[in-house]
Amino acid sequence: MFTEEPTIHEEPVSLIASCHPMQSGIFIWDEMDEEWRLTLRYSEIEITATEDDYFEAMCAIRVSLEVEGMMPNCYGASRIRKKAMNTPLLSPEETARRGDEIYERQIRSRVETGNYGKIVAIDVETGSYALEETAVAASRQLQALQPSAEVWLVRVGHRGLHHIGASSVRKSQ
Repeated sequence: MFTEEPTIHEEPVSLIASCHPMQSGIFIWDEMDEEWRLTLRYSEIEITATEDDYFEAMCAIRVSLEVEGMMPNCYGASRIRKKAMNTPLLSPEETARRGDEIYERQIRSRVETGNYGKIVAIDVETGSYALEETAVAASRQLQALQPSAEVWLVRVGHRGLHHIGASSVRKSQ
């Protein structure tokens, strides 16, 4: 039986560290049959996660990074915006504050009904947003509309985008 080789994708990423300077790394991913394999390489370190979907693989990578006090700088097209406009990026804290505020004030009431578990990508500068099944799809849709978007992601009906264990804010019926 002939099995098609998976297409391997690579994307550079900056890693934010609480007590270290920002580091450069690379995400490498491929879809294998019904699983996703995501690898992060930085310095001399390689972290790999294989899960049912890209989102879950990213969660596993983030958990491993958090132990080291690090996180990927996943704010949409920020590096493109910085190069093109030569403007400073928002801090992660400011991006989070703005994103959460826009979601609560302008978006939540529009998307909450019937979209439990979906992902909202928000441009924290304009308030534009996209709603999709996955973080990647929502980010891509928003970036198609706003190429220089500073993106913040929210999972509808949950306290955070990523979680371990139960963290739903859905009220029992």
